[in-house]
Amino acid sequence: MEAFASRGERVWLAVALEQLRSTTEHLRAVERDIAQRVRHCRPVRQLLSIVGFHIVAAATYYAYVGDPGALPRASTSSAARGSHRG
Repeated sequence: MEAFASRGERVWLAVALEQLRSTTEHLRAVERDIAQRVRHCRPVRQLLSIVGFHIVAAATYYAYVGDPGALPRASTSSAARGSHRG
């Protein structure tokens, strides 16, 4: 195996690294936009109170599942009352 990459491989690597830098920068901008748009959203703020939920996870949950406050509480579910099938 050659110790040093050829000039063509180094050029390809430099281009790939620039694309990665640019994509990372774009993703950070999108994350900032998401955070800005949902910062006053009560359901998202509730989700952020859960350990391990960050702004993108909370916004994703809210976008696909909806308001977590609308979900039935464990204390009112049939499983909590012991009427589950098993």
